[in-house]
Amino acid sequence: MPNIRKAYKFRLKTNRDIENKLSRFCGSARFLWNKSLAMNLERLEKAFGDCFDKHQPLKRMPVFKKKGSGDGIRFPQGLRFVNQMIM
Repeated sequence: MPNIRKAYKFRLKTNRDIENKLSRFCGSARFLWNKSLAMNLERLEKAFGDCFDKHQPLKRMPVFKKKGSGDGIRFPQGLRFVNQMIM
């Protein structure tokens, strides 16, 4: 029997203050992603070479994220918050 994968979308009812904080949090996550991607592309040529390697068809070139295109955050399964800290 094949595995069935499900996804859920939630819309939060927020006020302006919470929206601003969530927007800053998403912006920070996007900044960190883009900064780490830039650092890895600059010093690791292997990632660039692997994306064109015909023996590894599942690897592809990583892309920069743009503001406004799917601003969201994914939390891995099993993520726990204890006293406002990620455990």
